[in-house]
Amino acid sequence: MHIDWFFRLDDSAASAAVEAFFGDYGIESSIHTFIETLRQYLCLNVVIFMQIQGCIFVTLLGISWLWAARRRKSFANLTKPPVESPSKTSTPKGSSCSPPVSLIIPVKGVHRQSLENWRSLLSTTYDGELELLFVVDSEGDPAVQTLQVLKSEQVEERRRSIVVHVAAQATHCSQKIANQMAGVRASRAQSKYVLFLDDDIQLHPGSIQVLVDAMLEDSKVLVATGYPLDIPPVDSSMGTYCTMVYHLPLLVAFSHGTHAVHVWGGCMMLPLKEMRADSYGIMSAFQEGGYSDDLILASLCGARGRIVACPARAIFLNHMDPDWGFTKYWNYLRRQIFVLFTFTSFHNFMVNSVMLVVHCYISLGVTLPLLSSTAHLMLAVAEMVYPPCRHGYHLLKEVLILPTVHEYKVPAGSWISSPQCVSGAVSAMGYMLAVILSSCAARHMVLTFADICTALSPDRPPMQARQIRWSKVFWAFFLNNAVLPVCAVFTGLYGRVEW
Repeated sequence: MHIDWFFRLDDSAASAAVEAFFGDYGIESSIHTFIETLRQYLCLNVVIFMQIQGCIFVTLLGISWLWAARRRKSFANLTKPPVESPSKTSTPKGSSCSPPVSLIIPVKGVHRQSLENWRSLLSTTYDGELELLFVVDSEGDPAVQTLQVLKSEQVEERRRSIVVHVAAQATHCSQKIANQMAGVRASRAQSKYVLFLDDDIQLHPGSIQVLVDAMLEDSKVLVATGYPLDIPPVDSSMGTYCTMVYHLPLLVAFSHGTHAVHVWGGCMMLPLKEMRADSYGIMSAFQEGGYSDDLILASLCGARGRIVACPARAIFLNHMDPDWGFTKYWNYLRRQIFVLFTFTSFHNFMVNSVMLVVHCYISLGVTLPLLSSTAHLMLAVAEMVYPPCRHGYHLLKEVLILPTVHEYKVPAGSWISSPQCVSGAVSAMGYMLAVILSSCAARHMVLTFADICTALSPDRPPMQARQIRWSKVFWAFFLNNAVLPVCAVFTGLYGRVEW
């Protein structure tokens, strides 16, 4: 048999060959039954609604990514001269523009990028006094030895001090929050602000000054925060890419330009005096059942009418672990969901509940249409190679050209024999197109943010953002959104998580 039959749909000899092939093996009736059942499913109102809704969700997500890239690039104002180094600046030491700051970094173990990230704290161009307070939960932590190496590299003339503090074991909150509270109590009294940082974040030389300026700009600002840009190394695992994709929509919420509604726990600057005095109940909320520092702070700011500052330049590079397997990803996702089941007030409970429900609904809304849209695509391919389905294929071509469906006489039994099925096919195509365009928008946003990070740290090697495997990002997007509702149900029923 010559293979040209696959491409010549109108050849009668080819049609006869295909029909003989299916008839000889006795599978024609089974295929016809399957296609008829699939046709009925694809024509259901709920499936059409699901595809239209998915198209809207994905389109809005793509527009949000484009908006976030444009907004952050505009407010980052990269044409502005960079912050000058302490040796060149004319600002008097100890001035009100550069007050003393205590950096509190909860640490557990040493990771691949730990030492490089901690060195970035010492290379800051901030002119004020800095106290780097690394908090561990035991003296035997491997990080202690690495921190001794960091101390030996410290330049004495720079007003920087490195302190390793051992916190007690947590009993009513997460160990990270216990370390943060211990850091607040151990901070120097002359510090005006405390800056909580994750140990896997790499600051830019001017990041601390950017956050301080945001705190000084408005007296109503209680928290200054930022957000990480995840860059997976080449040939990273699917778990790594799923974690990256989980953060992609959240980048939009932190890219308004100056303020934000949410707080990211990896970078939070607050007034030390108000933290110690527990003026807003932050320390109390942390101590009694605190598992999510950022959600607690965001809720308290909303309830007290305080502002969360999020400068456009507060975007930080996060070198991801390439071997982040699915087990680690699953546990990470469970921790992110588990904290939504914890709350310190009714306002906190309502915010967390709405966030969880909306996130799960949108995840299902962008994932389920992929199944029906793929089924439409499979059916279109089947019509090209399976003669009994060709009427539907030709009709679909005519529908995309003719002004109305009624100008084409629909053969009896065709899978697309009603305007309702035409709507399903068109909405499936719209969904697929929206997915492709939104993927391009996500790529544009990540590359724009990577260029901003490169401009903010010109002395560091350029980022490898253009080596990201976007085919993996595509599939990780759907895998993450499919897993998230299942993980939410499992976490809600099980009620325990390994922190």
